Amino acid sequence: MPAFSNKNENPYNWLLYTHILNSGVSVDEYSPLNILKKRYEIFHIHWPEKFLCNPNFLKAFLRTLQFLLILFISKIKGTKIVWTVHNLRSHENYYPFFEGIFWKIFIPFVDAYISLTEKGDLMVKERFRKIKGKKGVVIPIGHYRNFYSDKISKESARKKLGIPLNCKVILYFGLIRDYKNVLSLINSFRLIEEREILLLIVGKPFNDKIKRDVEMASSKDSRIKNFLRFVPDDEVEIYMKSSDLMVLPQKEVFNSSSIILALSYNIPVLIPENFTGEELKRKLGEEWVKTFRELNPKIIKESLEWAKTERGEWKIPDDMKWENIADKTIKFYRAVMGK
Repeated sequence: MPAFSNKNENPYNWLLYTHILNSGVSVDEYSPLNILKKRYEIFHIHWPEKFLCNPNFLKAFLRTLQFLLILFISKIKGTKIVWTVHNLRSHENYYPFFEGIFWKIFIPFVDAYISLTEKGDLMVKERFRKIKGKKGVVIPIGHYRNFYSDKISKESARKKLGIPLNCKVILYFGLIRDYKNVLSLINSFRLIEEREILLLIVGKPFNDKIKRDVEMASSKDSRIKNFLRFVPDDEVEIYMKSSDLMVLPQKEVFNSSSIILALSYNIPVLIPENFTGEELKRKLGEEWVKTFRELNPKIIKESLEWAKTERGEWKIPDDMKWENIADKTIKFYRAVMGK
């Protein structure tokens, strides 16, 4: 949930289920009508907390209630519920009390769960005590190499954005939400005195307030370029190939497709060490991933110099290749079904 419909927003699901489909497993797109009409062996859920992310409480309540009803119907039909744990809680935390009730009802429905990192698996068990006795497995996020176009040169990409070749370029890429801490990145960057350095803020703000805040903070420094909109697939390479370093300024990282996207374009990344940061650094390569405890101008500048050193192509770990991810996921489905 979903399977293919969010391909343009995040190709993770599309890549996962396309490879599962190619392995001979039937996959349907999630819809309440499908659940009512058919009986499935597996109902694989991603981001169940998304129903809580609506600022209108009535809509959030009704959509969450509908989702829990769908889970109840699925269980009556004998469907096994598998949850991939992308987050431990909703990011906006609009309704703390209601969300607490939601998790208490949701977790007992879950038959098995998939964590994306080893540290994340420990955190899931700590956060949700009742999940400890359930089947679990660690299956990482796959790579994005060759999903997006990668034909443009750095020179051509920078020419399209009006960026001189001699500039050092830092990139923030992705949806802009409060927890992403983009304002902290902007404010830290502004304290760097070097002039031949640019910061690109690329992505769609979650709401109008965030957009105004980013525009106001960045307007005070001509070295900051904003591209505050959804980025179509065919433009992703322009921003990636223009950049020397990607920064994730949030205070902690549980998992992130943005990290894997950057590495798929051979761009080093700076990420927080909190939660799973250190594990990702070890797994993805210390020559590609640098971590910080607290984001500040010094660590940004040092990381940019580190990123500019010569390195080859990022080597994709075997367990992050989609055919292997699909195979491991299917084997886990079968284990959950007792086959």
